[in-house]
Amino acid sequence: MKTILAVLVSAILTLHASALVQYSSEDVSRFRSKDYPKAEPGMLKPAEYVERAKKALHQRYRELDFKKIKLAGVTHRFYADAPPADKDIICVTYIYQQLLTAKSENGGDLPAGRNAVVPALLVLIRKDLTKVYVNEVYYQYE
Repeated sequence: MKTILAVLVSAILTLHASALVQYSSEDVSRFRSKDYPKAEPGMLKPAEYVERAKKALHQRYRELDFKKIKLAGVTHRFYADAPPADKDIICVTYIYQQLLTAKSENGGDLPAGRNAVVPALLVLIRKDLTKVYVNEVYYQYE
């Protein structure tokens, strides 16, 4: 079972998260997203957003062990239903390198494997750099 779990975690972490997501605890209907591989006019390079995200995570989670999370990617999000300042956001996603057992509606654990979830941290940075949000979400892969 541990071998299967290790292989599953490896596969998840080596592929881009959006290619595998079966379920996300985040409401993805609120925005459209595209990869952010290089700097766009008037914006920072992806590596600079990653550095800002790391600083934000260190401020919010002082005990965070960066060895337990892996950078999953940088995306550019466009929110339709947000206030004007929050419509254009850069998202830096970090995925934990472990699976958690999903909970059933009655509070019990579901069987591991297909029902496991992956916790992730999303660092959302306004295009104008005036505010940074940190969200905790869960992904379930198939």
